[in-house]
Amino acid sequence: MTTQPDSVTALVEWLGSSGFELTGENRGGMGGVQLIYQGALDGVAATVEIEVETGFWQALLKFEGMAKGRIPDVWAAYLDGAEVNDHDIDYEAEFIRERGAEAAAAWRRDPAADQKLAELGLAYMWQVQEKIREELEGP
Repeated sequence: MTTQPDSVTALVEWLGSSGFELTGENRGGMGGVQLIYQGALDGVAATVEIEVETGFWQALLKFEGMAKGRIPDVWAAYLDGAEVNDHDIDYEAEFIRERGAEAAAAWRRDPAADQKLAELGLAYMWQVQEKIREELEGP
């Protein structure tokens, strides 16, 4: 079984103290876990999904009306006007705690936010795919 990182424990505690409720919990036979919390950030209905599969932890942040949850890496790029950087669960958990309300305010303010987030995420995935291809092909 995968040990829960301290950052995830801190996020779960913060979610509970911030009025979020655990609304879904799925556990797989190979150590997979999916926890779904629902509440509000800055007055906007929000869902935080924490998942682990084969030892890889991830947290997603979604606001009411979004097509799907997004990793905090994409949210940070959107908020900061920067490229998406690859982070770990420690960063993702901290982002939700420290910048979740900022993300909610941006979501409420920008009707095109979901599309912009999707485009940032897709561009990042293409960059990752290209990097992997280059590594496999070699010099």
